[in-house]
Amino acid sequence: HFEGPSMDLTNQFYLREGQEKVNATSVPAYLKHIESRLDEEEARVMYYVGNSTRKLLISAVEANLIFNHIDTVLSKGFDQMLDEERHADIAMLYTLFSRVKDGDEHVCVHMESYIKRRGLEIVLNPDKDKTMIQDLLKFKDKIDSIVIRSFRNDECFVGVRKKAFEEFVN
Repeated sequence: HFEGPSMDLTNQFYLREGQEKVNATSVPAYLKHIESRLDEEEARVMYYVGNSTRKLLISAVEANLIFNHIDTVLSKGFDQMLDEERHADIAMLYTLFSRVKDGDEHVCVHMESYIKRRGLEIVLNPDKDKTMIQDLLKFKDKIDSIVIRSFRNDECFVGVRKKAFEEFVN
């Protein structure tokens, strides 16, 4: 069996790798790395260790590459991905983070904070008085597109979008 000492080594490996990669690469590159590792472990299960060990191996990747680095990933690159409307990268982040306990909720909370910050930047900028309504409508369209395309209209994101816009528009 693969379990026991081999799983300890696997966890140590992914713990170390996660710490190194999350700091050394961009968020999209890190997310792609996580996807690759998950694919590799699925293949390893299929060809070498058998299905009984699948859950342990996948959990090791999820815990050490996703769960342990949720806050780092969100603070390091989530805003930039939203600013640049990188739908595929945002969707990949959402899909990966949804695999771990409360991961999607962390993303949702960060999304709400982002909407409030960017909305207030528009509303409170005196240089934008003449274009504020147009800028807010453009921002709303952008957020709507992200919620639909990247978050698949998940009710949490629909709710925080509504709540955040109500906060700074009123």
